[in-house]
Amino acid sequence: MFLGEALRFSTQALRANPVRSLLTALGMVIGTASVILVVTISLTSRDYILEQIEGIGSNIIFAYFVTAGPAPPPPTRIT
Repeated sequence: MFLGEALRFSTQALRANPVRSLLTALGMVIGTASVILVVTISLTSRDYILEQIEGIGSNIIFAYFVTAGPAPPPPTRIT
């Protein structure tokens, strides 16, 4: 299949099903926006929690950020 034939075929499919094309595009936009929103909320809440712990002023609190992997990361001391 040549590139021109593939483009013509895809253009015909988009014109034949405009509602399906619109809903597909809307689903991709909503999915991408929701992933960005979840990542942003998690990073913002992590920073907020760390600021609150730093505000306590205690030097005996340890905060761990645990990730999946072979070895856990070393502890981070907040002063």
